[in-house]
Amino acid sequence: MTTYYNLFRRASQPQICCAVPQTEPLPSFLSGRAWVYGGVADETALASAGIRQDIPDWASNHYAFYVFHDRRLERRPLTR
Repeated sequence: MTTYYNLFRRASQPQICCAVPQTEPLPSFLSGRAWVYGGVADETALASAGIRQDIPDWASNHYAFYVFHDRRLERRPLTR
């Protein structure tokens, strides 16, 4: 089964991203102006950004979100 993630970028540091499974509520730190919605992606899209496929699953199972540093896609949309 494919997991889809809502993606957010830190407004002041767009290379800092947060992926939240669509089945989970958004963490409270994403509210306000500090984070900007970046679209929806699946595991394949995250992997193309250099994220190991097992990491988002592990992080979301433990914390319900995954924060990562995105050097390759800086200032570009996260979705394909």
